Amino acid sequence: MFSRKDTDFARFVEQADRSRDAGNYPEAQYNYWRALQLYPSHPAYIVQYAHCLKETGLMEDAFVNYVDAFRFGAHAVDVQQHAEFTAGRSGHGDVGHLFLANSSTDARQHELTIRDIKTGVLAFHLEEPSVTRVAAYLCKYATREALMSALAQEARFLSAHRDLLLLLKETAGEIQ
Repeated sequence: MFSRKDTDFARFVEQADRSRDAGNYPEAQYNYWRALQLYPSHPAYIVQYAHCLKETGLMEDAFVNYVDAFRFGAHAVDVQQHAEFTAGRSGHGDVGHLFLANSSTDARQHELTIRDIKTGVLAFHLEEPSVTRVAAYLCKYATREALMSALAQEARFLSAHRDLLLLLKETAGEIQ
């Protein structure tokens, strides 16, 4: 894995681990976040980041990151209990179904991640989604395809892309 040879990544992780071990969760959270800016799909450090979020009381943020860690390859047994705890504390109820996904590589490639949701909402609705909205979509939709289909059907899509849709309607006969 390239992250092992990246000195910046190693430094951020070392600082984060030291801060976590000292009980300085805000500092650890920041340094895990910095490491994840370099390697955003590193499941082990997504889990550590989520632990720090949980310890600082950011339950909903922790929840979505635990699910993300699972989607990027962390074992369900390692994160499910934490995800269920933080989901319960942030009002999302039973989320066990999020950990029943098919474990084949092909199926896991289509599972929804935080990045998918943020990118989809930004592209389809031209706005940055709140963590509450990310968590709700994560609980409701299992795949990128399901999310994109749902986003395209929401009224926000029509208002965000009104001019484009009018242009497409006006030029429909001209496009061949």
